[in-house]
Amino acid sequence: MRRTWLIGLGTWLRRLIEAHRRRRDVARLESLPDHMLRDIGISRSEIDRSVREGRDNRAA
Repeated sequence: MRRTWLIGLGTWLRRLIEAHRRRRDVARLESLPDHMLRDIGISRSEIDRSVREGRDNRAA
């Protein structure tokens, strides 16, 4: 029982940390000017998807 509770707590903490990381990364990218976003290969409308799913490996 205790082990199950600890596993659940660990899962919850990982999800919390991951959600925080996504919000932080979105905020950082949204703070960049459009020309810098173009330099890294994403548009402003792609920020959420890029953070959530990662970038594909297409050639630049």
